[in-house]
Amino acid sequence: MKNNVQIFLSTYNGEKYIIPQIESLLAQKDVEVSILVRDDGSTDGTIDILKKYEKKGVLTFYQGKNMGYAKSFLHLLTNNKEADYYAFCDQDDVWLPDKLIKAIEKISKNEGPSLYTSTLKRVDENLRFLGMQSFKNLRITLGAEFTRHRLAGCTFVFNKELYNIIKNAYYIKNLNCSHDKLITILCLAINGKVIFDKNSYILFRRYGTNTSSDGKSILHKFLKEKEHFTSYKNNESNLAKCILEYYKEQISEQNLDLLLKIANYRNNIMNYIKLIFSKELDCGFWFYNIFIKLVIICKCF
Repeated sequence: MKNNVQIFLSTYNGEKYIIPQIESLLAQKDVEVSILVRDDGSTDGTIDILKKYEKKGVLTFYQGKNMGYAKSFLHLLTNNKEADYYAFCDQDDVWLPDKLIKAIEKISKNEGPSLYTSTLKRVDENLRFLGMQSFKNLRITLGAEFTRHRLAGCTFVFNKELYNIIKNAYYIKNLNCSHDKLITILCLAINGKVIFDKNSYILFRRYGTNTSSDGKSILHKFLKEKEHFTSYKNNESNLAKCILEYYKEQISEQNLDLLLKIANYRNNIMNYIKLIFSKELDCGFWFYNIFIKLVIICKCF
């Protein structure tokens, strides 16, 4: 019997690339797919395309006001869909036919909450191969996630145990976090398993309108990070507080200690000092490791 995978897809003005993406979802091998789409206020022809696919009976979609991709994905999770596995999907990539089954093969070897992620085959807007994004020196720990979220949500596949933990996150007050970063942090906080596959089964489309600092200079990265932490001051400590408020009983003792330091570092001099010198804040990329220390020193973390 084939496993059923519930795919969550958020769209916004995606008419240019969404058809090949949907077709690649329908072409997945050795699994049964269910596709739920939330449109985040598109003004182009995306809705017309979704209506045609819904009429064929191959997906379900609903429309909502524009609130950004992070909230849109979290809203999708609230639909209480029953499945064996779940996956996040962007509107402009192309999945290779064995993407889901390869993920399931790895997740099924584990007990408890499990999250699969992988490298990326970077392609241009015409699907011409550009190179591999392999996430060099990647570290997958709770401290690493608070230093820099480096994993690609479009590769995420997760089991029912993890879905049941994350599905109501949309309702957390004052939460300001991307869906992929949040599910990774929650999985690690409760000692779940995050599985990183060095192989890639996704064509990750990069083009002029994409917002990414990949391959940019150190100065560009610095300015981009400075802008982020200026716009979202104290976002990481506020995130730690949200997680502690809603998930404290499920968090392991060691991870609870780190979250408490992050949540309270501005009001406790010992936590402040410990966090500055903490070896746990290491994502495997020297630039972000140093930058996050500066952010903590400035009490903007």
